[in-house]
Amino acid sequence: MKKLLGILLLFSLCLSVFACDNTDKTDPDDIKVGEDEGEDKNCKKHDYGIWDIVKYPTKDAWGQNKRTCTKCGKTEYQEIPFGSYSVGLVYVSNGDGTCDIERVGTCDDTEIIIPPTNSAGEKVTGIREFAFYQCVEVTSFVLPDSLVSISAGAFSACYKLTSIVIPDGVAFIGNSGFYDCKKLNAIVLPAAMKTIGYNCFDLCNRMSRIFYSGSESDWKNITIHTGNEPLHKKGILVCNYVEK
Repeated sequence: MKKLLGILLLFSLCLSVFACDNTDKTDPDDIKVGEDEGEDKNCKKHDYGIWDIVKYPTKDAWGQNKRTCTKCGKTEYQEIPFGSYSVGLVYVSNGDGTCDIERVGTCDDTEIIIPPTNSAGEKVTGIREFAFYQCVEVTSFVLPDSLVSISAGAFSACYKLTSIVIPDGVAFIGNSGFYDCKKLNAIVLPAAMKTIGYNCFDLCNRMSRIFYSGSESDWKNITIHTGNEPLHKKGILVCNYVEK
């Protein structure tokens, strides 16, 4: 009986060794995760466009971004945490794959983050007249890189706004764009800026820093209309600014 038990034990051990030898020995480093269709491995340095929203995030559900290399077609994906972008904003289509923000709509965020595209996939390129007029409880706005223009009165009378970064592609801010933003003390302006409308920063008396991406000579070439005395204070202009 003892010999029989010994034979059975030896047989069981052999089976265990055989099972171990047949397990998956794939090196984790050899596993390719997220290989993208259309990728050209000869593309040494990818040139990605801006992120497009594939699945729009809401306050309760995650979304997804994608961007594609203009050279080889490689696509990257990025998860967007729920709540990352403000919802309830009202957009109006320009009919060419772009759209503008028309008004705040039902959005009640005090920190508004504007997405680069609307739910239809159109790029957000403009903020229309008085879109955020008298959003008196909003403390900050995050503007998308896709933006190119800010129309008249867009952020006027946003009394609690303290600072804002204007994206690199924006060349125009309309009349009274930030009129009566009483607490606005700092703004980042891009080198692309060409025109600042009448009374754009009128009554922004707390303005203490203008961070400008261009040179001092570039600044002098900007058309700054009258009613923008806060922009002309001595010692507040910082040129050649690079955002960290």
